[in-house]
Amino acid sequence: MQGNPVIVTFTKIIFDHTGFPQSKGEHLADGWKANYWEPLEKYLS
Repeated sequence: MQGNPVIVTFTKIIFDHTGFPQSKGEHLADGWKANYWEPLEKYLS
């Protein structure tokens, strides 16, 4: 085989937030998205 080898890497990250009152679920989900997922996506892109 000639040329450069192809390296493919897949990573799956799972954050599992447990132990909070069910009534706070929607509020916490919005906070995770705004404070963790969106900044992480921006950082990794």
